[in-house]
Amino acid sequence: MKKYILIFTLSLLMPIMSIQACDIKNPAGCDREGLIEIIKQIIISRTKSLEKPEIKPLEEIVKVPAPASLGLLEASILAKYAESLTGVDGSVILAIISRESSSGERFGGGIGNCYLKDIETGEGVDSKGNTVKRVMSPDRDIPSFLEITKDLGVSHDSLLVSCPMGSSWGGAIGIGQFIPSSWSLVSKEVTGFLGKVADPWAVKDGILAIAVLLQKNGVADNPRLGICRYHSGRCTANGEQYADDILSKADLIRVKVGEMLKN
Repeated sequence: MKKYILIFTLSLLMPIMSIQACDIKNPAGCDREGLIEIIKQIIISRTKSLEKPEIKPLEEIVKVPAPASLGLLEASILAKYAESLTGVDGSVILAIISRESSSGERFGGGIGNCYLKDIETGEGVDSKGNTVKRVMSPDRDIPSFLEITKDLGVSHDSLLVSCPMGSSWGGAIGIGQFIPSSWSLVSKEVTGFLGKVADPWAVKDGILAIAVLLQKNGVADNPRLGICRYHSGRCTANGEQYADDILSKADLIRVKVGEMLKN
């Protein structure tokens, strides 16, 4: 059984790894639909010989509603997809998700526990209904947040955001934990790749958004600096420590995926 799982997993990942990165300014040249079709056909052909497929079909993964979480192999498929479009190392993408929004062994399971209620004060509630102050900054983030929810056609108080820590504002969104005012830096490109309005809370959209921002930050030329900028927009001492942690996590994830494919 392990032999069949190994063959299935390798055949699923190798076509993604072989596709060259494309220009983010020209998403039409990325052949996105062709890539998805290849993955679907591989899944269809391989799962017929497996009693219990280890990886869900991609069309099921991308439709998982938020909040959603994925196992390592499932998440690595989407990270490799994002890597094929942007050139950003998929292991780094997964390391950021692991740091920002993972829950246990699941990627993307910890996207927040608060809801914004008062758009004037930024006050909200936690998942148990307790009042929480400083859920989202009225000046910096709420206007952008309302634009995002309007584009998605959902109510502003129906989506989980991060709760505040200490005296800081909360309000980070999705698996990449973007502050709403920074989502505009990536939303246009992600929308272009997907052919639909980008949704920070959707698994695939969030993974692509992380990759796009890292690419814009120059992670290909200087991984540490690019990740440091992801942390807070500018590279501070805390950001440098964050980058070192992400790079270490990426190495561990790369090894772990390799070990899973061998067993």
